[in-house]
Amino acid sequence: MGARRSRGLLSTARAVDGDAALKRGVQLSECLGQPLLLGRALLAQGTVARRAKRKRDADDALAHALEVSSKPASQRFAERARAERTRIGLYAPAPRAN
Repeated sequence: MGARRSRGLLSTARAVDGDAALKRGVQLSECLGQPLLLGRALLAQGTVARRAKRKRDADDALAHALEVSSKPASQRFAERARAERTRIGLYAPAPRAN
C-alpha cells in the first residue's frame, strides 16, 4: 500500500504515468481497511491530479481523503487535504433549471 503510493508519486515526478500505482494503492488500502493509509493514498492521488490540472479527479480524491481522515490520528492528513482542495479552484456547480 505505502509502496504503491510511493511508486505512484515517484513515477509522476519522473513524468511517467503513476496514476495506476496510486489507484492500486488506494484500492489496497480500502480492501485492508486501513483508514490512515487510505487517507494518505487519497491525498497523494488528489495532489497529483491537482498538479496535472485534473480538477474533478483531484477534488473527488481529496474529498474522499477528508471523509476517511476524521479520526484524531489522521487530522494532519485532513488538514493537508483541505489545503489541497482550496488550491484546485473549482466553483460550486450551478443549480439546474427544471
